[in-house]
Amino acid sequence: MTHDLAFEYSFETKIIKIYLFDCFREIILINEDLETWRKRAVSMKYVRPEYLDSFNKLCNDIQKGTYRFDYEIESSILTYGKSFESNQFTGVTRYDDIEHKKVMGIITVIPSKSKSKDTNILIASNMDSLSELLNKKAITEYAQNIISEKPKYNVNIVIVDIDNFTLVNNKYGHLFGDEVIYTIAGIIKAEIGTRGLAGRISGGAFMIVLEKTIDETDLRGILRAIRTKTERLFLNRLENLNITCSIGVSTYPADSDSYDILFMQADKALFIAKEKGKNRYVIYDEKKHGKVQTDIEHKIAYLSQNQSFDSHIKYIGTLTDRIIYESIPDINTLLDEIKSEFDIDCICIFSGDNMDIIKAETENSPELDARYILNPQYSEKFNDDNILVIDNVNELEGRADEAFRILSSQNILGAVQYIIKENNNTKGLISYNYINRFKKWSVTDTNCLTIISRIISSYLTKNNLI
Repeated sequence: MTHDLAFEYSFETKIIKIYLFDCFREIILINEDLETWRKRAVSMKYVRPEYLDSFNKLCNDIQKGTYRFDYEIESSILTYGKSFESNQFTGVTRYDDIEHKKVMGIITVIPSKSKSKDTNILIASNMDSLSELLNKKAITEYAQNIISEKPKYNVNIVIVDIDNFTLVNNKYGHLFGDEVIYTIAGIIKAEIGTRGLAGRISGGAFMIVLEKTIDETDLRGILRAIRTKTERLFLNRLENLNITCSIGVSTYPADSDSYDILFMQADKALFIAKEKGKNRYVIYDEKKHGKVQTDIEHKIAYLSQNQSFDSHIKYIGTLTDRIIYESIPDINTLLDEIKSEFDIDCICIFSGDNMDIIKAETENSPELDARYILNPQYSEKFNDDNILVIDNVNELEGRADEAFRILSSQNILGAVQYIIKENNNTKGLISYNYINRFKKWSVTDTNCLTIISRIISSYLTKNNLI
């Protein structure tokens, strides 16, 4: 055998199935009772003696439904005695729904002589190892391909996001967070069945490509099942634990025939679901929700908000008049005004060698420092206007870990940040933050805050505050 394989175990039938994919078709190699398979492997001496203990532990973990396990076993199980290989069994137990669970995993085959892995791209490269769904690249390419073919049937782009997932990780730990992802992924896979594919696209977010939904009633039935089963899954598991999800949906061809537009419409519908209180689904409707304006280059979408735009421009005009007539308010009053005008939870200003906090306008405890800005890995993310837009703090995990740790520890889930520079040297940082909530920053808000940040920077420099 030269490819990675997949395996499943059903607690109802006691059957273990080992199979590989060939152009997305299952080729079943083993499909029999687990105990029969175990006894036959031992009696036929398919397992080398020194690995018998590991093999029996593997079978026991499968039978017991151990949450996660990993064993390397040298055997000829997969070749029926013809050749011995080192088989790496990696598995997890997950729930299809509240009452039904199964074991799933991957067998990585390493030839005994070389120990070099021959990865099956259809399994390893396209799969998210945590959720066992497709990874972001694979599900995105699948969605793009489907839409580009201009099918004659409905295709729904569905984004599912676990509510307050960062807080769940912080409170209960990442191992529990992993279990939440696994189990919700299982719910999604079970509910969509053969009607589409799903993938994990970020920390606690999934994208589903649903095909051939009959009508909105049919679609709502699937969305409702995902939402309610997620809500019920961890009931009574831990005190004060409430796991829910929010869902945003767009539809081809009714809403658009462009994947990028459809994704941003679904993302905006998700935002509306979050704003309405979470634990719900929203199906995008232009008449109800307004048109979605888009910045395709940056994959940004936001609902038309002419009233907010006019208000922001008026505020900037008033601020400019104050500067001209030298009647600009003190810094604390200024930050309070900005916080109110742009519906921001917290504004912090940092300066000094360690980027200590020097000003804060917030009812919450701000982060103690912003030393992460001194790390080139993070500072290089700012654009030519010295601005960085963070729609979801989880985007920083694995890319700027120090910033992710500091921001998420303060429950800052989104931010617009401005670097204050002097002769290309970093002098300070202004951070406009959302606390305990996600909200996509519009292009208008970002541009207005860029102008305002320059004003604040000049004010701070002029008054020797940085």
